Amino acid sequence: MALLVVASGLHRLLARRMHGYADAQARNIFRDLIDSPADVSVSGAEAHMHFHRRAHLPINIASGMLDSPVKVSWWHNRTLRMSG
Repeated sequence: MALLVVASGLHRLLARRMHGYADAQARNIFRDLIDSPADVSVSGAEAHMHFHRRAHLPINIASGMLDSPVKVSWWHNRTLRMSG
């Protein structure tokens, strides 16, 4: 149950950053923004996700989430880079 509450909160945080999704239901957020096909490559210090072309990718690009790498603290501060 606790994981469901955490996942719901994370969905809401993500939705706030995406234009038009502030009031969306969790299943729509997951379908449109999270369940995205991508190629992932992992090296010693970083992971790179390259998203496949799809209808909602412009929303992800407009959010600014793909602009800069993210340090993942629980992954020994490795860098996550995302591109479209």
